[in-house]
Amino acid sequence: MNRKLKCKLRALKFSTWVLTGAAQLVYSFHKRFPDIQTIYNVRYAQSKNKYHTMNVYYHRKKAPWISRMSLKEQKACVRDLKAGNCVLPNKENTQKQHALPMIVYFHGGGWACYDKNLYDSLCGRLCQMGFVVFNANYTLTPKAQVEEMLSDAEMAIEKARCLAPMWNADPNRVVLMGDSAGAHLASLVAGRALYDGKKSALKRSIKALGLFYGVYDLHTVKYSNFPNLEVYLEALLPSSMPNYHEKMEEYSPITYISAQYPPTFIASGEIDKLHETQSKVFAEELQGKGAIVETKFFPLKELRAVHAYMTFDGLGTNEETIEALAKFFEKLELINKKGKA
Repeated sequence: MNRKLKCKLRALKFSTWVLTGAAQLVYSFHKRFPDIQTIYNVRYAQSKNKYHTMNVYYHRKKAPWISRMSLKEQKACVRDLKAGNCVLPNKENTQKQHALPMIVYFHGGGWACYDKNLYDSLCGRLCQMGFVVFNANYTLTPKAQVEEMLSDAEMAIEKARCLAPMWNADPNRVVLMGDSAGAHLASLVAGRALYDGKKSALKRSIKALGLFYGVYDLHTVKYSNFPNLEVYLEALLPSSMPNYHEKMEEYSPITYISAQYPPTFIASGEIDKLHETQSKVFAEELQGKGAIVETKFFPLKELRAVHAYMTFDGLGTNEETIEALAKFFEKLELINKKGKA
């Protein structure tokens, strides 16, 4: 990566964090919810990469074996988790009740900015629906490109499925979710799993997708006029690399659409520059191939449906999308109407 591109990325990272700090004065990104517990920075890979961590959100009453641990045992368990060890409860401590579905969430930020902690409030809301939520980081540009990010995402999912019994989660009922760049990764992982025989277990475990204002076609997104997109794309997939156009297709989720694609919920607003060429077209392609898809699209006049609106807990469009998403999961029988698995 050339020096000029690195400087542009640094400037973008700085400006986005300044804007995020300003938004924090109005909306809380770290809202606390009764009975929802969070374990931060659980490692999903044995590496020194600072990005290889995820936060776990669970309902304390649905994982009672944890509450039966002594304080010393709880601290030891969390310490082992943060070190990357797969710690499972003893059989006598596991719940006899029905296991919960699980969500693995990937954050947005143009593949270059933000991290999982910005999504505390959203993941708490998803946990309230009746899920155990694993909110994962992945290596960002300029330290990584798309293949490394995809590898990180798959490692995070594998680790989350490994740890699922700790919180009474079902590793065979996985929902992949993300917004913007995170929606790109989530939908790409799901699509590629359909055609990779080595990932048959992952394919069978993915029961649904929840995608917010994502990128699904790396060819057409260049014409969306989204701010600074050319910088983000060049860092993600340099145009100088061999077989560039073939790689653009390989890393576009829209390439993998078929009738077997997992049931998908897509939310976006027409005011978002990515809406017309990405969310709308992706939904139409899914429908055309016979896949199950539901959408929550806001009209152009709805100014609260700007890009990244799902990070603003309490915003009207955020609440409407959460409600529509819950109904979608109810139809798939992942949760019931009371918001429980």
